[in-house]
Amino acid sequence: MEGNNIEKIVKNYFRHEMTHEDFTRERNFLNSFSSIDVSEGIIKHKNAISGIVSLNDQYLLVSTPKDTNDPEGIKYDIFKDNIFQKSVFLKIPVESELLPQIKIVGNRLYTIDRENNSLVVYKIEVSE
Repeated sequence: MEGNNIEKIVKNYFRHEMTHEDFTRERNFLNSFSSIDVSEGIIKHKNAISGIVSLNDQYLLVSTPKDTNDPEGIKYDIFKDNIFQKSVFLKIPVESELLPQIKIVGNRLYTIDRENNSLVVYKIEVSE
């Protein structure tokens, strides 16, 4: 809490340029929360990292944008003892890569299904 750096994890991440289809999907998602219209050109790139969460104080999960040829869902890079292990794709529908509506608590992943107005819960199991 004092802001002292205790360790640094290094992995090269880069920004992905946002396609017109990506921008349209993100704008529609953002407009569903607000009446402010986001014009094209305001958001040109996806964030290199869209979320970081600790899993059971043993793993670090870093959500990153997908490439266009990646499978549907959300992509996580997994670190153990601050060393990159692998990337995984979770087949979880995600409306926005800029603001993924996902929360991980303990060994459960929670997300929102806005079409059905419900909360969806997944159990996370790590196999090495």
